[in-house]
Amino acid sequence: MDARQKFLEDNEYFLTDELSDFVRSMYYGLAEVLGEAIDNTIYQIGYGMDGVQEWGIHIDFQGETYYFCILIDRVDENMVGFIDMKFIDVDKYLDLINLNRQLNESLEVIG
Repeated sequence: MDARQKFLEDNEYFLTDELSDFVRSMYYGLAEVLGEAIDNTIYQIGYGMDGVQEWGIHIDFQGETYYFCILIDRVDENMVGFIDMKFIDVDKYLDLINLNRQLNESLEVIG
């Protein structure tokens, strides 16, 4: 299946159909909070990244914590591709933290 990529020029990233379908399948409010968290942390994705990698992100929504794994491809220094996403458990999220592949709004990147 040939995926139509959704390019968002202002944000310098694109979304595949698989990721868009996943987001559309979730509750709107949860998807909105997730999108804001990604927009606020996209700068944390390393420029030297090779190939597609799994990155973790968590959000708190209506008293619950949700953990996600996002497949990300750094196309070039100006473009990031979000390939797919899924819900994960806290153990998988901790594994991604240990690999330094965590998008976290409370982290401050200097320099």
